[in-house]
Amino acid sequence: MFNKRTLWVCLITLFATALLLAPVSAQVVNPEWRGDYFANATLSGEPVVSRSDANIAFDWGTGSPVDGVPADDFSVRWGTDVALTVGTYRFTVQADDDIRVIFDYQDTPLIDTFGQGQAGQSITAEFTVATEDTYHIQVDYREITDNAYANVSLENLSGTYVFQSPELPEADVTATILAGRLNVRNAPSVRTGEIMTVVLRDEVYAVIATNEANSWYLIDTGELSGWVSGGWVTISPTGAEVPVESAEAPEATAQAPTFTSEFVVTAAPFAVNIRSGAGIDNERLGRLPAGESAEAIGRTEDNSWWQINYNDITGWVSAEFALMAEGVDVSALPVTAEAPAAEVTPEATESA
Repeated sequence: MFNKRTLWVCLITLFATALLLAPVSAQVVNPEWRGDYFANATLSGEPVVSRSDANIAFDWGTGSPVDGVPADDFSVRWGTDVALTVGTYRFTVQADDDIRVIFDYQDTPLIDTFGQGQAGQSITAEFTVATEDTYHIQVDYREITDNAYANVSLENLSGTYVFQSPELPEADVTATILAGRLNVRNAPSVRTGEIMTVVLRDEVYAVIATNEANSWYLIDTGELSGWVSGGWVTISPTGAEVPVESAEAPEATAQAPTFTSEFVVTAAPFAVNIRSGAGIDNERLGRLPAGESAEAIGRTEDNSWWQINYNDITGWVSAEFALMAEGVDVSALPVTAEAPAAEVTPEATESA
């Protein structure tokens, strides 16, 4: 007989079955990250600090990320669980020095710049979620030296962000540094632009703008924005359109350069090649024009080559064609390279 008790049992059973069969509605929200901070660059041992971070959007500059962790040679491991709907997603990361993104405990990271020399680059990786569910995300970061920052965003390509790093700069165009040391200036001019910092060979930075002549590029170092000479960078992708910065360099003044020491060399009688090392087999970085002077910062033991700073270049010139003033005690100039083997190829050129 179908009584009230039987009716209630049937209703409860139907309700429970409906709950089990109903699809899960994943809510896309900013997650909270657990951050483990290590006083080494290898993510090893016990973390010095474990805390909750609202976003991976940090710019520590040259300072420490947290008390007890050094400013250099530290690492961080972040982890979170986030509900994702079916669709295609894109991670965007930028870090100095290295960053790794592991999705849902997979053996192969979606992004891994450890040891790849990609500091400062904006890197993306896309993946597809086939089943609506909650997924784990792990982000590993390490800082070796100098500036430190980390930014991570995840967006659904339908147009919504799962989480977003508000400080992540655009980096559709990048500049790779070609010079051993390249000055970053506050204006696109070697005469009037003041040096703010120095970037190094093979480092990569986001390009913000160019001047009207496309001879200088405004880059984002992560700590500041400044101008670098276009002759000492490679722009990627090739032929990319870069916004033109309307501000022009201040007009150059006719004042002579000033030097902080007595160790000054002058190219004579011709221009002399500036090389990456002491010796003609080293890469040519540029030239010291005939009659131009530069400050020497080092020498070979036999005084056959000078290490100089000239405009945006630090390199080596042959002492045969880069003359030091008479009476200068060069023994006080530090020896910074070994003398090269005997050379017969001249380093001077008549072209200005």
